[in-house]
Amino acid sequence: MTWQVLTARALPPLPAGSRIQLSESGSSLTLQWTTPPRMSRSSFLVEASLGLGLAVWTYAGVVMLTRMLELFARDNRGDDAFILVLWLIVWTISELHLLMIVVNRIRGPRPERVILTDQHLCLVLGTSWSWRQLLRVVQRASSEIRVRRQQLASLRLENTVGQQRLLFDHGERIEIGKHLETPEREWLADVIWSWASQGSYRN
Repeated sequence: MTWQVLTARALPPLPAGSRIQLSESGSSLTLQWTTPPRMSRSSFLVEASLGLGLAVWTYAGVVMLTRMLELFARDNRGDDAFILVLWLIVWTISELHLLMIVVNRIRGPRPERVILTDQHLCLVLGTSWSWRQLLRVVQRASSEIRVRRQQLASLRLENTVGQQRLLFDHGERIEIGKHLETPEREWLADVIWSWASQGSYRN
């Protein structure tokens, strides 16, 4: 049976209570799950601090913009005006970045997706709202990783400090399903292993 005619019915049954959702489109299979939000005191403090920081930074920008307009109104285009313009550029970039973080936290976590096609695995990283995750997304300029089937020989389950992880190497160590439960992660590993070795996700 070829990859094109395989359906989600050929998959092994999902673990009970699994959050993984399946969908097919043409010759691709999409596995998707959402990172559960972290409702904790530390999460509340982070969000409150971000909101306060955004308010203070916005106020500072308004004050500096007012000062800059006053200098231009006096036709003062010397060193002070140059410094204020430079500061305003830095402020604008920082303001947009901080606003993005606040909006993203309010909007909630984005789903993580694994898309299996004839020859490629496409991993769309979920957002766990940690600084490390955010920096990784910014550094890549995209949260999507595309890997050829033959390049997944390094896919493995590892136990690190009591935590099971599904990893593969692609220039760096990439983790899939960080927030899945252990049975879900093992199920996902079996599906990807089957697809990588046989060109199908049937056991």
